[in-house]
Amino acid sequence: QQQILDHVGVIRCPVCSQECAERHIIDNFFVKDTTEVPSSTVEKSNQVCTSCEDNAEANGFCVECVEWLCKTCIRAHQRVKFTKDHTVRQKEEVSPEAVGVTSQRPVFCPFHKKEQLKLYCETCDKLTCRDCQLLEHKEHRYQFIEEAFQNQKVIIDTLITKLMEKTKYIKFTGNQIQNRIIEVNQNQKQVEQDIKVAIFTLMVEINKKGKALLHQLESLAKDHRMKLMQQQQEVAGLSKQLEHVMHFSKWAVSSGSSTALLYSKRLITYRLRHLLRARCDASPVTNNTIQFHCDPSFWAQNIINLGSLVIEDKESQPQMPKQNPVVEQNSQPPGGLSSNQLSKFPTQISLAQLRLQHMQQQ
Repeated sequence: QQQILDHVGVIRCPVCSQECAERHIIDNFFVKDTTEVPSSTVEKSNQVCTSCEDNAEANGFCVECVEWLCKTCIRAHQRVKFTKDHTVRQKEEVSPEAVGVTSQRPVFCPFHKKEQLKLYCETCDKLTCRDCQLLEHKEHRYQFIEEAFQNQKVIIDTLITKLMEKTKYIKFTGNQIQNRIIEVNQNQKQVEQDIKVAIFTLMVEINKKGKALLHQLESLAKDHRMKLMQQQQEVAGLSKQLEHVMHFSKWAVSSGSSTALLYSKRLITYRLRHLLRARCDASPVTNNTIQFHCDPSFWAQNIINLGSLVIEDKESQPQMPKQNPVVEQNSQPPGGLSSNQLSKFPTQISLAQLRLQHMQQQ
């Protein structure tokens, strides 16, 4: 259930709405391991060798390779230079914890079809089989899959911890925007009430001008709301991605599927680091307050210049949480109407100019 976007080769995740190039999509081995895990009730006595294709009864277990071995494979294991130093235990001595990873579905090398991916090349950051490590990855640093699994878990857990801190910052930002929207709505209602009182005082002659002011107020408040709601949607989208990636990463680590985790590690860590670098500005894009200025006794004689809406810019900044990651601030100026936007409304003579004119007439 993936939504293909208008541009070819890009897919949008239906859960977090993250866009991804189709060529970067990888197999989900977490699902494969979950759906294909064999029954845990299988007794050791029925365990067959997983190193060869003879289906012979297993007599031992290699701790490093995490693999059951028959008598023939044990002898071969102890002769080959690559595995002669491995620890091979008798079947009766093997604990359930030591063989827990064998319950995962084996993944075979795409180049050496009969070899399982049981090694992790640190140099190339990918899973390899024994043949790959001896040939294409010769002289590379490598680890056995279980050792690499434990090391990568620590790295991913660290990234998750950092992302949890950023989640607090994102939620704080969302609350700031929501509070600002409420303030804009309350401000609109208050100014609307002021306008209606002025209109009532100045009787019928002021109604036309009052409606114009109400329309102007609605436009200004709508513009503020639209900017804030757009920022809120961006923050909500980022929060959704954070929750999804963090939940998936936690689940991936706790699933115990070493093969799937290491196979997907590069993508998981890329998404974690990408979200850690994502911008999030805690300051609402618009921080202006609309006020209505009117002197009823004076404006009664100047109906044509009834009043105007004044935008006051609040310079106060919201207090940040004590713990939050360093986030780059948006270089764009704070929200509000620009001079070009204000020019769209009818030009109003200022209150000071009208009062000066009134005094000169007297």
